[in-house]
Amino acid sequence: MKNMLKKTFNNRIKMFKKQKQETALKRRLRQMKNKSITGKFYSLFKKIILIFVIIGFFSTGILMFWISSLEVPNIETIQELKISQSTKIYDKEGELLYRLYDGEARTIVSIDKISKYALYAAVAVEDKDFYNHSGVKPTSIIKAAYENVTNKRNYSRGGSTITQQVIKNTILTPEKTITRKIKEAILAYKLENLWTKDQILEMYLNESPYGGILYGIEEASLYYFDKHAEELGIAESAYLASMPQAPTTYSPYGDHRQMLDDRKDLILKLMFNQGYITVGEYENAVNKEVEFVFKEGNKRMKAPHFVMDVVQKLKEKFGEEIRTLGYKVYTTLDLDLQEKLEKLVKEDIEEVEKTLKVSNAGIVAIETKTGYVQAMVGSRDYFDKEIDGKFNIATALRQPGSSFKPLVYLTALQKGYTPKTILWDVETEFSLKCEVEIDEETGEEIEIPESERREMGCYRPQNFDAKFRGPMTMEQALAESRNIPAIKLLYLSGVKESLDNARLLGIKSLDKSVNYYGLNLVLGGGEVKLLNLVSAYSTFANEGVRVEPTSILKITDNDDKIIFENVVENKRVVDEKYVSNLNKMLYTDSLKYPTYGSYSSLYFKDKDVAVKTGTTNDFKDFWTIGYDAGNIALGVWVGNNDNTSAESFKAGTVSHNLWKKSMEIALEKYPVSYFSEPEDLVSINSKPLFRGVYQGGSTIKIDKQTGGVATDETPEEFIEEIVIPEYHSILHWVDVDNPRGLVPTEKNDAYENWEHGVQKWVSENQESINSDLSDTISGLMDLLDGGVNPGDLMELININNKEESEDFNKSELDFEILSPGNDDEFRETGSVYIKINKFDNSKINKFYFYVNDKYIGSTNRNSYSFKISDIDGIEKENILKITSENSFEQKFSKNILFNIR
Repeated sequence: MKNMLKKTFNNRIKMFKKQKQETALKRRLRQMKNKSITGKFYSLFKKIILIFVIIGFFSTGILMFWISSLEVPNIETIQELKISQSTKIYDKEGELLYRLYDGEARTIVSIDKISKYALYAAVAVEDKDFYNHSGVKPTSIIKAAYENVTNKRNYSRGGSTITQQVIKNTILTPEKTITRKIKEAILAYKLENLWTKDQILEMYLNESPYGGILYGIEEASLYYFDKHAEELGIAESAYLASMPQAPTTYSPYGDHRQMLDDRKDLILKLMFNQGYITVGEYENAVNKEVEFVFKEGNKRMKAPHFVMDVVQKLKEKFGEEIRTLGYKVYTTLDLDLQEKLEKLVKEDIEEVEKTLKVSNAGIVAIETKTGYVQAMVGSRDYFDKEIDGKFNIATALRQPGSSFKPLVYLTALQKGYTPKTILWDVETEFSLKCEVEIDEETGEEIEIPESERREMGCYRPQNFDAKFRGPMTMEQALAESRNIPAIKLLYLSGVKESLDNARLLGIKSLDKSVNYYGLNLVLGGGEVKLLNLVSAYSTFANEGVRVEPTSILKITDNDDKIIFENVVENKRVVDEKYVSNLNKMLYTDSLKYPTYGSYSSLYFKDKDVAVKTGTTNDFKDFWTIGYDAGNIALGVWVGNNDNTSAESFKAGTVSHNLWKKSMEIALEKYPVSYFSEPEDLVSINSKPLFRGVYQGGSTIKIDKQTGGVATDETPEEFIEEIVIPEYHSILHWVDVDNPRGLVPTEKNDAYENWEHGVQKWVSENQESINSDLSDTISGLMDLLDGGVNPGDLMELININNKEESEDFNKSELDFEILSPGNDDEFRETGSVYIKINKFDNSKINKFYFYVNDKYIGSTNRNSYSFKISDIDGIEKENILKITSENSFEQKFSKNILFNIR
């Protein structure tokens, strides 16, 4: 058993050894095998590493070659870069009215005009190592690349340095490509060597987007907080620093406000952690409630119609690029006056809109000495779509009604008529195609059916009250706005001459032919702009000195360099004596009593204020325009933008009242002034109808001392004038071409039509006629008591008629033009010197001078001169007319030609 156990043990030992040997062999074989595999792998690994090194070497070479071949913009161009920024429009006191932009609203400010907290906030959140790096942070680029690939954007910090963002926003495009990032890095490094950190930070804050059209911290500050960037507090700065990385996400509007607040708090924490603010400043800023103003859209625009008119002028001068030039445009607007007038218009029109069916009004105020447009209200509400509020009635063409009449009356004064001239307000047929036909048996006018009258082209207008006043002076007819006298005055003055005057006074829209307008011109038949008509009236206020209206004082660039500056130019266009007479006709309140009553809405106590109203026949346009002595001219229009009619003529009262209240506000800004007393246009030798005597044109002048005919030596206070009663239209007494000349023997083509109305009035007013005759007889009897017998009276009448006849001695008015000679030539910049020789028997008292039928001056001497540049409408070939006049106002004329080279 023992041997068996021993044998078994030995066998097991042998077996174990064998197994052990086999195991060792296997292990050895396995080790040998593993060693063979490891060696092969190591060899392969070395080969792979070598391949990668070779690839890396060549890739680096290729990359470097590719980078060197990139077209990287010249960093120097950033210095020449013109950043588009908003052009700003201000009132005359520097109050901002509007920012003009094109896609981007931006205002460039220097770093010293930016709050230090805004600088801290930007650096803290965008680039905490801004002051330590050289333009690029590789770690930030890697993180940003990872976030772009994974679409996990972290807005708590910027992926690029501030310097890189400046490059991206100014020189490069914003696309996300490797090429752009490499260029960005290269240019950022270069920029750090070209600019200081402050310059880079300044550019960054002026270029950053802040939502919508807002670019740059100054524009954002004004928009969100209504304050300049230099006034920003800590919390406000943090809010603005929150926006550039994601302006839409971090908008203060609607549901995004909480996200913006959270980011603001994060930035405040970063500012504290980086040592920019103290713990107290941090806690205060976190807890502070910041109010966003939200001055959005066109609502930010003040005086919108005026501003848009200025914008149009800027576009005409600079083109569409004006939006991005960053100019500062200082205007003539008085914002205080503007806003008060806007309020008045809105209140007054809303009060009467339903009852009178007028929905709109406009106002223009011009400072007369400078031409500065002080206010322009184009509608009751620029933002009201229902009335087309953006439509600017101040610059729209509308019919002016009777507010155009003063321009015609001025032309009449220039032509020789006087404020006392008699104009018969009687029913009158003005068309020469439609003569008045009289029934021989009854002596009455034959009535023609209205349909036939229209076919014949008849023109028989009415007054606004459908009544006729009979004989009236010019000053009465103007103040009472009578239509018939006005039409007659236009005929006497000339449509062409009146149009020329209107254009001279700034009514530029009347650019059609004389035939187009006809006699209806004086009733407002030509469309004008409220702005231009007020400007014409301002020339009246200046007593004939024209100043073109302007709305721009000066324009500067962002560095306050002057680009444009307005220069006020005064030019006399009308003789002062004529305008001062017109002014008196318009400011004398007593003349308005028959139409408007005493102390009406046109009346000003203790102030001289001239005014004229106008209403179109169809009640579509209601005007009131007035001015004081040399300070302000102000005009009001009332009506509907769509050209529909008002309920009645009562809408005119709205215009009057609105004008009165507006004028009172405007006049508070100026000292009280008074018009000068006009030169009397009436002389002792003027025809009776020029002196307000409607009963005739023949007179007898008696020297009350001697009882004989008055002579040139008779003192005026001793002259008694007796008018021989005769009743005729003005065409009986005056030559249309020479009103102050002799009574014409050949009557005007319109004579019969005009005369019919006068004679009809005479037949209907016998009581008045008898009274006139009684006064004349009484005057004659007084003279007879003074020693004048009936025989002598007849002789006086004959002498008087001889002096008024056409058979006067023309040789006594003859003269010789010594210079210039016929066809003489002059330079445009030169002067014309006139010398005249009176003959020995001359009775000439005065000479009048005309160039191309336009009056240029007068003298009682034998010489006169004028500058060619002062004459409007001068041509290459021109006619100089010289007219002599004697004490009886008899005239004689000569013409010569002169040329301009």
